[in-house]
Amino acid sequence: MHRIQFVCFVVITLMFFKLLKCSGNRHMQPFIVNGKYAKIEKFPHSVYLEMRCWRDYLGAITWELSNCGSSILNQMILLTAAHCLDFCIERGEIVAVAGHENVNKATAIRRVKSILLHENYSDMSFADDIALVFLEESLPLGNTMKRVILTKQNSVGLTAMIAGWGLINDDERREEKTYILRSAPQIVRSNRDCFVPEWRMTGLLCAGSTNINQPRATR
Repeated sequence: MHRIQFVCFVVITLMFFKLLKCSGNRHMQPFIVNGKYAKIEKFPHSVYLEMRCWRDYLGAITWELSNCGSSILNQMILLTAAHCLDFCIERGEIVAVAGHENVNKATAIRRVKSILLHENYSDMSFADDIALVFLEESLPLGNTMKRVILTKQNSVGLTAMIAGWGLINDDERREEKTYILRSAPQIVRSNRDCFVPEWRMTGLLCAGSTNINQPRATR
């Protein structure tokens, strides 16, 4: 069993994926969408995760393929969101894809050996939504694969960059995915801007736009 102390920090790389609806703040946009194509050299810590597993969705058991983003902590460990990994009722296979902005042109593909969710993670409040991914083989660090730079403080008011793969619109009837890395600027906001009474903000970062016409994100 892995015993690792988690610390609080801001992770710049996120998945272009549906996240949390800000029901407590009607002005914050609820999804990460849009963005511009980016080269992996600009975000070399970015790693694509592909997960195949059995999932219980409203009582129906289905074999599902899903994907998420992660960041390189070191050659053997990736950092991602706990909610990306907690929905499988029987875990199948997780693969990490790195080294290129186009997933189909990756220079490094690694199987995942094990995962570790934060012990205080809650799928109801999304508190401490963080997890570690342990690889079977090390990643060859270089110009297209580098350790993520972490910060221990929340820089409210500054502009951060997010990068990732996945859904690029918020239309559930016509969902579009990209397998080429995209990035977008996001304003870091105070937790008060994203406050929802039923959620605890422990370990969460509030960022995004109130303008529906801009690339946007949420918690």
